[in-house]
Amino acid sequence: MPDLRDTIPVGFSAEAFKLWIGLDGGHLSATWGKGIVVPGGHDNEVVELDLSTHANTHYLLKTDDGAHITVHTEGWRTVRAGDREALEKLFDALAADTVSLADYRVRLYSTSPRDGGMNGTYKHLNASMWIGGGARLGRWVIDDAYRVL
Repeated sequence: MPDLRDTIPVGFSAEAFKLWIGLDGGHLSATWGKGIVVPGGHDNEVVELDLSTHANTHYLLKTDDGAHITVHTEGWRTVRAGDREALEKLFDALAADTVSLADYRVRLYSTSPRDGGMNGTYKHLNASMWIGGGARLGRWVIDDAYRVL
C-alpha cells in the first residue's frame, strides 16, 4: 500500500497530460511475505481527456526478512458508470476518500516482482505474471494482486 507524495505535472498535449507522482513509502502484506514499500518509487501517469489514466509504477519492497524486491506495474484507472466526476475527485487526496469503489475501477498487471536479494527466497516471484485491481484512499493506494498460474 504505497503512500503518495506530491504530484508534478510534467507535460501536456491536445490528447492527454502527464503526471509524476512520488511514492513515500507504505506497507506490504502478501501471502508470500510482509514488509514495507521503500520511499523513492514513482507513478508515471498519462491522463486522457476523459480522465482515464494509464499508470506506470516502479517501486522497491523490503521484506521483513531483509530481501529487496523491485516491482513494476502498469494499468488503467477508468470510470465504471460513465461519470467523470468520480475520476476528477481521485486527483484530490481529500475528495478521493468520498469516491465509492463502485464508481471507478483500477486494473493492473505486473511482470514483476523481481527478487533482488541474494538468498533466492523469493525466486518464485521472478517468472510470474500478476494481475489485480486497486483503490485510492486519500494519499494511499491499495493494490490487490494475484499471480497467474
